Amino acid sequence: MSYRGSDMFNKLYGYIEKIYLIIGAVLLTALIGVVLLQVISRPLPISSPAWTEEAARFLLVYVVAFGCALATGRRELVNVDLVISMLSPALRKGLVLIIDLVILTCSITLMINSVEYVESTMWRMATTLPISQAWVTTSVIIITANMSLFTLFNLIRDFTPQERK
Repeated sequence: MSYRGSDMFNKLYGYIEKIYLIIGAVLLTALIGVVLLQVISRPLPISSPAWTEEAARFLLVYVVAFGCALATGRRELVNVDLVISMLSPALRKGLVLIIDLVILTCSITLMINSVEYVESTMWRMATTLPISQAWVTTSVIIITANMSLFTLFNLIRDFTPQERK
């Protein structure tokens, strides 16, 4: 008997991962462009645009927000493979479950508690850009929501019967 749910799950995960990769690539390209503009304009007789430094910081935060999600989904966050590889398969699965539950608990707790923080920055304007500081502080919610999503994917993947061929 084969389990077809894992096929659909893997396709869904693959689509979401591709979307995150595209978003991350666009953000990283924008970051490189802004920093390049800043560096190239320094030796010129005109001053470099003041907004580039702040835009680079904002973009970096969002690159991390989407990169962190992908690293969580691929289990490439800080990890001690040496210790995990020495464990028996049952202990390894138990430890991975505990790690995922800790990540999920911390992410959800931080996400819920960061809403008030974002609301408090809603009316503060960025120094050199005509946007609210909430655009950068919202990244905390995005990072934690992304990590929660990809941790849930990992939990489902680890504890769902795989299709037999």
